[in-house]
Amino acid sequence: MCDCDARLVSVFAFTVVDTGPRGAREHHPVEGMRGQRPAPSLTSVDPAEDLLRRLAFNDENVLGMVLTRQLGGDDESELGPKVELLVRLAALLSVGAATPSLREAVDHASAAGATVSEIVGVLVAVGPAVGLASVVASAPKLALAIGYDLENGDAAQSPH
Repeated sequence: MCDCDARLVSVFAFTVVDTGPRGAREHHPVEGMRGQRPAPSLTSVDPAEDLLRRLAFNDENVLGMVLTRQLGGDDESELGPKVELLVRLAALLSVGAATPSLREAVDHASAAGATVSEIVGVLVAVGPAVGLASVVASAPKLALAIGYDLENGDAAQSPH
């Protein structure tokens, strides 16, 4: 390992700064220079913080777990199935996904108990973040995914 690698590692390394009655507490060396409190020991790191840290540092194992996660698998979501599926629908809407992808997301959300109003509410909720053009472009695709025929003013099939 060259000196440049050692410097890079030292930036992310934690050092023990307090061995008081509560035991060793660790903190990032830069945080200590600012006079801030040391972070809690690694044994008490919040799981959400740990997950975000691992994702931010491109941990291949964690990224693989996140990107291949299947709803209803062994891992429980903090959100619950219905909310997680509505969030996935929001993500698809925000990137301008095609109607078949939206239809699949709508079908899964409906099967998890989401109402048509909640599904349409997802588009309304992401509207301020995605902007006017995206909302206008996504609305007919979402309508078709739900089963509405906007051109003829009726339902192409019975809505979920």
